[in-house]
Amino acid sequence: MPEARIQVQCEGCGNSVTFPASDLGTVQECPECGGLVDIPEVSRVPTIYDQQTERYERQAEETDRQLETTRRQLEITQRQQDQTQRQQDQIQRQLDRRDQLDARAAEQLDRAAQLFDRWDELAARIEQVLQRLEQRGGN
Repeated sequence: MPEARIQVQCEGCGNSVTFPASDLGTVQECPECGGLVDIPEVSRVPTIYDQQTERYERQAEETDRQLETTRRQLEITQRQQDQTQRQQDQIQRQLDRRDQLDARAAEQLDRAAQLFDRWDELAARIEQVLQRLEQRGGN
């Protein structure tokens, strides 16, 4: 006697597929689309409510997976933004330090220019004094 078979509708592709009665109470792969098909037990035939509830549960699980993936991506993005901010802060500190050094160098150059000007004035005075001494000594 041939083995009894049960026919169910695949929620993935909508096709009616047949499985052996020995598969009752298990989950099998749809031969049409490869999706999962719940083979109900004989004592309980799934209702539309059961089918919808199962579909909603699968959708909720998928949504939860997507939310978790999004949360991880947001964490990665936040870490990258934090790292970028730290780098920008470090660069800004370096620029500020360079500006301080540039200002200090400019002050030192100004001071050096003043010293050279003063040196030139002193050298001119010494030259004048030497000329006067020569004039007095030559007279």
